Amino acid sequence: MIAFILVVGIVIVAYQYIQYQIPYEVKAIEQELTHWENRDNTREQIDLKVQDFQQVGNSNTYIALYALPNEIGGYAILKKGWNQKLKIVVSSRVNNLVDYDDIETNKGLYGIFVGQNPNNDIYRLKARLPEDNYSFDLRVPNTDYFILYEKITEEVKRTFPADITLLNAEGDDVTLQTWMKQQ
Repeated sequence: MIAFILVVGIVIVAYQYIQYQIPYEVKAIEQELTHWENRDNTREQIDLKVQDFQQVGNSNTYIALYALPNEIGGYAILKKGWNQKLKIVVSSRVNNLVDYDDIETNKGLYGIFVGQNPNNDIYRLKARLPEDNYSFDLRVPNTDYFILYEKITEEVKRTFPADITLLNAEGDDVTLQTWMKQQ
């Protein structure tokens, strides 16, 4: 029985080391994301640049926001393993000026917002989950790209859809005009 437990333990540790191979360095993450994005692309190879990389709260989950040539870009969710290295769980293209998603981490559920703010028109982001009457109110940094997140309380049962409003420094709704500038 002890031999069986020992073998299972070795298999689990080996599996962790095989799965989680990306060093915790932006350059290594960028290289792995480039490989990941090109895995099914037989024509033109995509070159990407990581714009922002953040840990979600104090969890084992990270978000990498990246830019693509001639596109808004995308983001990837990465998890950290026992060996302190990362693996890509999923990636998604950003389809809007600001995209919303939820992420389950080892510290709970988080709402994430990724987007662009190249003219620094967006000062604040407000979002509402109408099904549960839950709201986010987040300050947007003065950077071209941003990642924002907030832990969602356990009482929230439906995390989609999210109604997003973008505000300028004066508190005016600039959602439509900011979107139109990006087109």
